[in-house]
Amino acid sequence: MIRQLQPVLLGLVLCSLCSYSLSSEELTYGTTANAANGDGRHWVMQQLLPDQTGLEILAVRHRYTITKDREEDATVTIANKRLGSEGNIFEKTHDWNGIDGNTKVGFDIVPTSLGSLWGDGSITTTGGELSDITVQYSYQFDPCFIPLSNPECPGYKDAVYQYLLDNNLLNAEPPLDDPYYSEWLQYQADQEKEEEDLEVAEEEEKEEEKEVTTEQVLSITGKAAEVVNTVKQQAMLDALIGDTTAFDAYSTIQLDGGVYKEVLVMDGGEFKDNFRAFREMTSSSSFNTMFKSQFEN
Repeated sequence: MIRQLQPVLLGLVLCSLCSYSLSSEELTYGTTANAANGDGRHWVMQQLLPDQTGLEILAVRHRYTITKDREEDATVTIANKRLGSEGNIFEKTHDWNGIDGNTKVGFDIVPTSLGSLWGDGSITTTGGELSDITVQYSYQFDPCFIPLSNPECPGYKDAVYQYLLDNNLLNAEPPLDDPYYSEWLQYQADQEKEEEDLEVAEEEEKEEEKEVTTEQVLSITGKAAEVVNTVKQQAMLDALIGDTTAFDAYSTIQLDGGVYKEVLVMDGGEFKDNFRAFREMTSSSSFNTMFKSQFEN
C-alpha cells in the first residue's frame, strides 16, 4: 500500500534542501516550471532546464490526483529517458492496486547527474484517470563552471589568457567584433604596467645596493685611517691605560689582616752550602749562556 506523503512532511523535506543550498556560496539552486503543464503527459527536458553548462539534477517533485475504484488495478509511472540510451535515467512507479483513488505528493531525491543526460519525460497510468498533474525538477549549477562567462568568476583572467593563447591573439590584435577584444586591450595594458613596475623595482634595488656599498666603503676607509694614525693610536692607548674604573673594585677591597706564625721547628743540625752544585753550574753551557746574555743588551 502506498503511504501518502503529507504536505507538512514535504515542506520539511523542501526546507531541508533549501537550508543545504544556502550553505554554498558558489552554487545556484533552482526548480523548473511544471513539466506536465496541467494535464500534459509528455515533455521535453531541454525546454525546462536553464541553458547552463554543468547543470545537475538533484530531485524530482510530483503531485497528481488519480480517480479510481478500490477494485480497479492501476499504476502510475513517472520516467525520463537517458539521452543516447534505450533505458531510463529516472523511473518511479506507484502501485494503486486495491486502494481508493487519492492525491499523491512526493519528492524523490535522485543520484546527482548532469542535466544534459536527461531526455524527454512522461507520466503514464495503466488504470484510473489522472488530473491536477505537477512534475518539477530541482537542479543546481555553478555559474562559474565556465570562468569566461563572467568577469567576476574566479580564474576569469586565466581563462582569458588561455583564450588568447589558443587563438594566437597574444601578439596579434583581434578583430573589433571579438567577444574578448576589451579583455585583450586590458591584458596588454596590464602587461605593460607589470613590465614598467618590474623595471622600476629593479632600478630601486640597484640604487639601494649601491648606497649600502658606498656606506660600507666609507665606514671602512674612515676606520682604516684611524688605525694607521699613530697619534690617535697613542691617544687610544692612553685613554685605556688611564681608565682605572675597571680596577677600582680591586683597589678598594679591604682584606682582614693577621699574623702568620711559623710552625716549622728544626732541632739541631746546620745547613751547609752545596759547593759541588756551584762547581757543576760554572761548567754548564746553559749557565754560561744565561750569564753572558745579561751583558749583551
